[in-house]
Amino acid sequence: MAPFKRIVCFAIAVLIPALAVAQGFEISGKVVDRKLGAPIFGASVVLKNSKNGGRSIAAVTNDEGMFRFDGVRPGSYSVQISFVSYKPVALFIDQLEKSYEFGAIEMEEDLKVLEEVKVMGEAERLEVKGDTVEYNSEAYKTMSDASVEDLVQKMPGVSMNNGKLEAQGEEVKQVLVDGKRFFGNDVNLAMRNLPSEVVDKIQVFDQLSEQAQLTGFDDGERQKTINIITKPGARNSLFGKASAGLGNDDRYMGSGVLNVMNGDQRLSVLAQSNNINIQNFSSEDLLGVTSTGGARARPGGGGRRPDGGGGPGGGGSSSTDNFLVGTQSGISSTDAIGLNYQDSFGEKLEVTGSYFYNKTDNSQNQSTNQVYNVEGSPTYSERQLNTTENGNHRLNLRLTYDINQNNSLLFLPSISTQANKSVSDIQGILTDGTQAVSGSSSAQTSDIEGYSGNGNLIWRHKFDKRGRTFSWNVGLSANNRSGNTSLLGVTSNYTLTDETDSLDQRADISSPGHEVSSRLIYTEPVSENGMVSLEYNISRKVTDSEKYTYNVADVDAGYAAVDTALSSLLSSQYSAQRFGGGYRYRNGPISVLGNVTYQYAQLNNQTTFPYEYYLKSDYRNVLGMFNFNYRSAGKNLMAVYRTSTSIPSISQLQNVVDNSNPLQLSAGNEQLSQQYQHNFTARFTTGIRENTGTLMVFLGGTIADNYITNSTYIADRDTLIGDVLLVAGGQFIKPVNLDGYKNIRSLITYGIPVSFLKSNLNFNISGSVTKTPGLVNSALNMVTSNALGLGLVLSSNISRSLDFTVSSTSTFTGVENQLQVGQSQDYFFQSTRLNFNWLLPTDIIFRTDVTHQLYSGLSEGYDQNFALWNLSIGKKLFKDKRGELSLFAYDLLKQNNSISRNVTDAYVEDVQTEVLQRYFMAKFTYNFWKKPGVGS
Repeated sequence: MAPFKRIVCFAIAVLIPALAVAQGFEISGKVVDRKLGAPIFGASVVLKNSKNGGRSIAAVTNDEGMFRFDGVRPGSYSVQISFVSYKPVALFIDQLEKSYEFGAIEMEEDLKVLEEVKVMGEAERLEVKGDTVEYNSEAYKTMSDASVEDLVQKMPGVSMNNGKLEAQGEEVKQVLVDGKRFFGNDVNLAMRNLPSEVVDKIQVFDQLSEQAQLTGFDDGERQKTINIITKPGARNSLFGKASAGLGNDDRYMGSGVLNVMNGDQRLSVLAQSNNINIQNFSSEDLLGVTSTGGARARPGGGGRRPDGGGGPGGGGSSSTDNFLVGTQSGISSTDAIGLNYQDSFGEKLEVTGSYFYNKTDNSQNQSTNQVYNVEGSPTYSERQLNTTENGNHRLNLRLTYDINQNNSLLFLPSISTQANKSVSDIQGILTDGTQAVSGSSSAQTSDIEGYSGNGNLIWRHKFDKRGRTFSWNVGLSANNRSGNTSLLGVTSNYTLTDETDSLDQRADISSPGHEVSSRLIYTEPVSENGMVSLEYNISRKVTDSEKYTYNVADVDAGYAAVDTALSSLLSSQYSAQRFGGGYRYRNGPISVLGNVTYQYAQLNNQTTFPYEYYLKSDYRNVLGMFNFNYRSAGKNLMAVYRTSTSIPSISQLQNVVDNSNPLQLSAGNEQLSQQYQHNFTARFTTGIRENTGTLMVFLGGTIADNYITNSTYIADRDTLIGDVLLVAGGQFIKPVNLDGYKNIRSLITYGIPVSFLKSNLNFNISGSVTKTPGLVNSALNMVTSNALGLGLVLSSNISRSLDFTVSSTSTFTGVENQLQVGQSQDYFFQSTRLNFNWLLPTDIIFRTDVTHQLYSGLSEGYDQNFALWNLSIGKKLFKDKRGELSLFAYDLLKQNNSISRNVTDAYVEDVQTEVLQRYFMAKFTYNFWKKPGVGS
């Protein structure tokens, strides 16, 4: 503990003299709507010194309408507040001699100004406000019935990638509506179920953690966030949409969404039922799905990614993190209902909550081809059919209570329950290039139930001295996953005159766990522009895993004999303490933050069945974070460096063989250590005025020590793994710790208006380099994947009657590995899409989208070159054209396909999945409003 004592002494020696430094003052206030009294999120606040050359500092109000300027020198100041469709407000401070709080600052709607903006010509596309990029919806016209998802994809720096919404090169993790959470963290629900015509602004920024938002001291924990600012007229209205359709081959769909907004009180209800692959749910709906049923996940390190990338694995997360993310492949039918509620009770209590239920029946028919990175190894081919029934309930709450002027409470509970049933049939074969070596056939069923719940309670106290705060965060979580699986299988060795080995098994599994944590943070202003923080964090996580596998003893006894080679009882305990401090400096456009933390952690793993084993590991780490931010008019430069640790998951630790595919066995490793990561991000954004262009540059990366990856053994003859037979050519996979993982990625986006086409043109170039270590037959193999991507998007801005988007993305990926130097595993992917919508004067509406995909360089028979063409012709009905009756054709050419490439440390894999193909459907849609004219 000597290093810990030295760090504490050093922190005290630095902080004591710093506390004596002279302090600046604070200017703060709250911006609200005059009529509603509701806070205004995203208003621009500019503090300008009447002297000092008129230097100004900009800020943006938070979700409570609050703004604050720290470290302000004595003098005379003006405060100018502006927000679209509101009359600007100007306030003055004649002589600042102490900290000053304005209180509630009322802004009044100015509908006349809003009308003038529409008449005066082309709207400004975006504006950079400090750390926030704000897009003007008027500059990106869509059809009147388009969703927010359709709108944001026209904006530079925002795109959909493999079903995930990305902004500025990073995945969007959270969507807010007027600064408030909408359906928890479910991005798809918010983007697809809100109409674009209620949107005034789209803001993109990095949301700080709850603790950092309360203390004002950045802890480096951020989420890429989109905030949807609605038009003033929509904030007191009722609007929604209902659709129903019937098609051939018993295809059907029905959906509805209702939004009721009354100032701070908001209610959203949505429901859907269909069998045409409209899933609209997040990865949380897949928590019950694991390698015991459905598509198989590769154990160990980072997950599969089509670009050969992936992040460090281990992270202490569930085994499903690298399994399926977002919507499932294959063909699905879905029933879902959701409810989101927001309200304020007086001036002290604010409540936001959501409930969501999703039931999905999914079938996947996949073929797979794997080529190993070891010369002479057989090729593995597989056919797999999976059917899955999954039901999920999710409940999220957020309660904010202002006890008094100096004290507040924030309570964040959530709970999720799930039931999952699946059946999986796998036919696998190993081929040495001329003939089959081994084959297997297995059928597995699983019936799994699980729950997870957590709650965080944060108390914050503000002292009378400005900037001095104390906060306490207490967290508690619990989860469990339990059920049973059954497995029937036959393995054949064709080199030994078709020798076969059969199995008939049943397994009972259970994996309960809980975690308790506490975090204390104290902040103190120490100078005109500086602030320090002290932090102490303690946590303890306990996870148990039980698996008992039974073999058929005889026909009468049934499942009676416990197979010790396939059974295990493991308990893992991880406890950690962290103590550290940080310093923040802010002066004009420059903000610098540094933080250093000492962490002492223990990982105790104890196996009690089928043998006794105990491993205790102590870790002492120094963790750091550095954040630099430069803001000026229309420009923002941000750079962040952070180190962190992550622990192996319980499934990675449990040393029990998984024989669900007899040709590809796997097991955990109870000797795994924690992983240490270096992460960095740099981003530059500028909105060039006068509609000449916008530029965004992103660079990020991860370097991991003790990276949790895989050790793969490829058997050259029949081999026993414990008491389990691995046939010649089969593989056995086990997670291990190795150094050398690196991932660097970049993105440059440039957007310009094309006036003669009344359109916006966005160019982007991306690149990534990923190095993934692994062991293959005990030999170190470093797989390097280099990817270069080029793309463009041309989106119309003509009118709400004519809308088109043309986009194309091309990615070239080169793959190299140490074990087969010179062997090419390069591949190329290109996707080009045309989306065209036209409302004719006769109220006939024509819609079509054509997507062409080209995949080359894959295994024989897996290259793809096809076009997916969807077409719709309809008639607008009723007043304000709110109704539509249409005939829709999906995959008109019947060419729809799904092929992907996955690169791992041991092999390169190509996967083809059966997808939904051509069908026709008659569809009726109605958009309704309580307040006419909103969004028009």
